[in-house]
Amino acid sequence: MNDLRASAREGILRPEQVQIFFQPEVYPALATLEATAFGNQRVAAPSNVACFNRELRAMENQSIQSKPQATAESATGTRRELLLQGAALFSGAAIVGTLPPESASAQATKPTSSGSLYERLGGIFSIAAVVNYFSDEIIKDPVAGARSKNPRLRRWHTKQLGRLPGLKFMRTLWVAEVSGGPFQFSATRPGHSHLGLENAHRDLQISPKEFDAVARVLTRSLDHFSVPQREKSEVLTAFATHKGEVTEGWRQAHGAIG
Repeated sequence: MNDLRASAREGILRPEQVQIFFQPEVYPALATLEATAFGNQRVAAPSNVACFNRELRAMENQSIQSKPQATAESATGTRRELLLQGAALFSGAAIVGTLPPESASAQATKPTSSGSLYERLGGIFSIAAVVNYFSDEIIKDPVAGARSKNPRLRRWHTKQLGRLPGLKFMRTLWVAEVSGGPFQFSATRPGHSHLGLENAHRDLQISPKEFDAVARVLTRSLDHFSVPQREKSEVLTAFATHKGEVTEGWRQAHGAIG
């Protein structure tokens, strides 16, 4: 593990090494970024691995500054024990913004009040935590989740949950790019643009009412992590911008559009 940590500081982690950090039992807070996704060459683009390395170096710097004793003890710890120390650092961050943004500088240990939305949200790890929580909460929603009157949504949330980890991963990449981050989203079913959502949601026939229910879940999720009002408004606005795309399948089925 000492070699792995040294590689992280130098920003030279290989994709197979990155997978270690996405094992649910090692990093519960990063369960959305499942290791299997990095086995896909399209998702494991060099740019994404490089971005992860920069985020990881930022975490290392914060760990060294806030827990010098843990760093000293790491020389004799086992690989798993050291990984779990890192997991504790992530899992202990209860509020978006306590995790470091992308920069590994000593001053970049928390989000700034300026810069891109991605930076102000706290970077990829904070975004992943919100997406993880948000995705689980949708399942519980009576309008858009497992008890939805929409048989397609109901089936997805009861019969196809094996796809949820991958969906969380894709949602995290999507939010990271939309918010101005350095990660690259690559759709499995591209829309009119590579960030377009109409084809990915067409078969679900999501109604405007169901979309609004998901928006309320997102609002509660952002509140759960105490996301500041400015950033919360920007996230919700970006989400609402894609309402027409997400509901396009429903509108076509009901003759609202040709």
